[in-house]
Amino acid sequence: MNIDARKLAFIQRFSRVQNESTLEKLEQLLELEESHFQPISEDQYRNEVKEGLEDYSAGRTTSQDDFENEIKNWD
Repeated sequence: MNIDARKLAFIQRFSRVQNESTLEKLEQLLELEESHFQPISEDQYRNEVKEGLEDYSAGRTTSQDDFENEIKNWD
């Protein structure tokens, strides 16, 4: 199946989604995809690193085990 056929099949499946939670997760995935490949400025990069270090210092983190357990509960 080529990419155009796969896209069409996905669109058809997507149009039948009735679960709000599933729709939100698909939207988040698309947003992540779009933001993941967008270049950022050096200043923005430095700010995000600084924010991450501040989160770590303040204990605003999630352990790998807790994250894996959280994933298990996703619909």
